[in-house]
Formats: sequence, C-alpha cells, structure tokens
Amino acid sequence: MEQFWIVAKDHGEIQKWVESLGGKPAIIDDIEVTGDKPGLRIDFPGNKDEGLLSEGRETTSDVTWQRFFELMESRNLAFMYSNEEKPRNPSMAYRFVNRETPFENTI
Repeated sequence: MEQFWIVAKDHGEIQKWVESLGGKPAIIDDIEVTGDKPGLRIDFPGNKDEGLLSEGRETTSDVTWQRFFELMESRNLAFMYSNEEKPRNPSMAYRFVNRETPFENTI
C-alpha cells in the first residue's frame, strides 16, 4: 500500500485515529522547549520520545480532548496523519500543520 498523508480538521476523525493506536492527547509544558506556549503532542503506549524534545526532563502532561482541541483551534492548526493502518512508530506518523497551508515547509 502506498503511504500518503491525510489532513484532518474534524475533531472526531482526529480522536478516532489517535485512540485506534492507543494514543492520548498531551501538552508539552516546558518553557525551555516551547517558549511561553504549551505545545501539542500525542502520547502513545511504550517508551516516550521525550529525549527528542528535552534531554532528561519530564515535559508532557495529559490533557483532555476538549483542551487539546481548544489549543489546536486557537493556533489555527490541522492534524496531518499517515494512512498506514498500523504504523511502526505512531509518534512519527502525525504532525500538526497550519490549517490554511498544510503542506508548506514539508518534504
């Protein structure tokens, strides 16, 4: 199957994809990583990839879906995810993109 990316703005679609892979919404609330705005992320079961964000620090906090989507909307973000049914590394199978220009600055 050919891999491609799907851009989602619908909250139900996003939540369904995340939960189908065992993920849950979270925020990165570490001023050294995100400046003064909490960052969005999805936490999946298994080892967290915190080392990619901030060496040796616990940087994520669980958040409700409501708060997660409020932050997404306030930043005009869409959710781009892979069409792979069971990605090997779900953390690498999604990203947050600008709603208006989702493919700008992507490879």
